[in-house]
Amino acid sequence: MLAQLGHTLIMLAIGAAALNVVATGVAYQRPNRAAWLETAHNATFVAWAFIASACALLISAFLGDNFSLAYVWENSNRAQPLPFKISALWGGQGGSLLLWTFVLATYALVVSRGGRKTGQTLVPSAVCVIGATMMFFAWLVAFRENPFALVEGAVPADGRGMNPLLQNYWMQIHPPTLYVGYVGCTVPFAFAVSALLHRRFDEEWVSVIRRWVLFTWIVLTVGIILGGVWAYETLGWGGYWAWDPVENASLLPWLSATAFLHSIMLQGRRGLLKNWNIALVTLTFLLSIFGTFLTRSGVVQSVHSFAESGIGNYFLSFMGAATVLTMGLIYWRRNQLHSEAKIESALSREGAFMLNNWLLLGATFAVLWGTVFPTLSEA
Repeated sequence: MLAQLGHTLIMLAIGAAALNVVATGVAYQRPNRAAWLETAHNATFVAWAFIASACALLISAFLGDNFSLAYVWENSNRAQPLPFKISALWGGQGGSLLLWTFVLATYALVVSRGGRKTGQTLVPSAVCVIGATMMFFAWLVAFRENPFALVEGAVPADGRGMNPLLQNYWMQIHPPTLYVGYVGCTVPFAFAVSALLHRRFDEEWVSVIRRWVLFTWIVLTVGIILGGVWAYETLGWGGYWAWDPVENASLLPWLSATAFLHSIMLQGRRGLLKNWNIALVTLTFLLSIFGTFLTRSGVVQSVHSFAESGIGNYFLSFMGAATVLTMGLIYWRRNQLHSEAKIESALSREGAFMLNNWLLLGATFAVLWGTVFPTLSEA
């Protein structure tokens, strides 16, 4: 019963997110736009409610020692302390993907409600992009890594328990913080796609996207620092940073977001680098998905990785689709993306900002290459 209910909630969330996407698309084709946008807004809330209910249901299964669920059996036992039963939600593949989906749904709801109050024209399409991304992750949860799947055979009397290394108070703080930062990279990307669709690269777009990137950057910074402290205090690695592939993956979107926070100043002040900023926001989003791919595909050896899974190709396909979509939109709007001024000199303030960007991007690709090269060389 509980397994069926959990899976049904996820399916209903996918349906509600799909309704948001359809209603938003129809709204810009019909005269009664406001009614359709209201439907899209309500669908966003419904999708969030279904995903939140699924998370609550899975947590209740942990608290009730319901070992009929394979995910609960794998990540908990009767002796496991209460705080670690809750953090077991994100201790494995399926539950962590469910948490990722919940954070996405929460961002969609926050953006939708905020836009409703302020009347920002870019919000409905941005929420649509976040909703489409949420559908992808919810689909993975429902059909590839279902945390509500039942154990085979008789129900065990006790569970296997969570990895002892993860039974630490940092487990309750570090992963959720990093998830909020990682998933937050979707929001600036969504506003970038919305700006391309509506040809809006004005002060509203600059202001909104700067705030969201700054928020994401701050949370990512905190998450990375917390991970370093955990490694130093508990895991006995002898340092804060070990250049582990998954550690590197968390650094990649942070570096590109740092570059964006510098270059967006030039667009806000002088109308420079519109194309460049769209590309940086897209890169930051893609790198966040790439980090998820590294963690969940099993293609790299890492203490942070989940067991080898068959979902890696889905992430690569999703990244490819997002890249093609954005490149197509950039080409479509190329005439509106011309800079309103030029960088007069490499020694100017603007030139210094561009040098900063190139250095940060160089560091990004150096870390990326160092992360994937061992795997590529063994292929």
